[in-house]
Amino acid sequence: MSRWTAERLTRELGITGAVRGWRVITVLPGGRTDRVPVLVDSGFAAGAPNRCRVADFTYMKAWAGGFCVVFVVDTFPRRIVG
Repeated sequence: MSRWTAERLTRELGITGAVRGWRVITVLPGGRTDRVPVLVDSGFAAGAPNRCRVADFTYMKAWAGGFCVVFVVDTFPRRIVG
């Protein structure tokens, strides 16, 4: 049986295959959560070092599982500090 025939038959019968491992959901679709207020304007310029730091994180998949990559950036020199 071809792959497409199997997909069509399982879809018609409502059968799903076994899923191994775990699935991480990082975003809820449809805006079902409250948004965090923006505390720093997009045109913000820090007047001195260590006044304002921002962070960004990304979830990455790997062969052995998954991990988060986090960057902390000082807005004055625009360099990664952590």
